[in-house]
Amino acid sequence: LNRRRAGATVHWMNEKVDDGPVIMQRWFKIQPADSIYSLDHKNARLGGNLLAKALVKIQQKKATPMLLNLGELFKIPQKQHTLAFTGNGKKIINRWRDLLKF
Repeated sequence: LNRRRAGATVHWMNEKVDDGPVIMQRWFKIQPADSIYSLDHKNARLGGNLLAKALVKIQQKKATPMLLNLGELFKIPQKQHTLAFTGNGKKIINRWRDLLKF
């Protein structure tokens, strides 16, 4: 994917994955130097802070569903996408191991 930003969403749960009404959502810019690890760290940090704020809203009975631009949402990958991504990652790691052998 060629995305310029990433983010976290807190939503009410229902019987589907990633489907309930959204309570809060925040974004951050993806920087050219970001890696999968830095993005994961940024997103986890943002998500934790967002969850804490959402819980306060819920406790205060101020959590109302948000209207979203659905073109911005990213759903949890399906199993075949995860397997393909993992397989490509293993190929890259093995190639680096081959290159680093003396």
